[in-house]
Amino acid sequence: AMTVQKWLESNRDLITVAYLPSYSPELNPDEYLHSDLKANVHRRKRPRDMETLEGNVRSHLKRISRKPQRVRAYFGAKHIKYAA
Repeated sequence: AMTVQKWLESNRDLITVAYLPSYSPELNPDEYLHSDLKANVHRRKRPRDMETLEGNVRSHLKRISRKPQRVRAYFGAKHIKYAA
């Protein structure tokens, strides 16, 4: 923890730290990605094994990475604007 605090202090002009309540998924931008992934990972082929599931996840994440506007949209959510 001390190493992280030292890094944050030495980079305070480059980063803003937002401390969130211990359980607040609606405030976490990652949750919007997880929701998108869960909703779309089964679109192509319903996974029956880990290999297919992993392929679906990688494929969807690759598709998202080519659409930065889609990722930006996660930060447009009412509770996530603090992170934009």
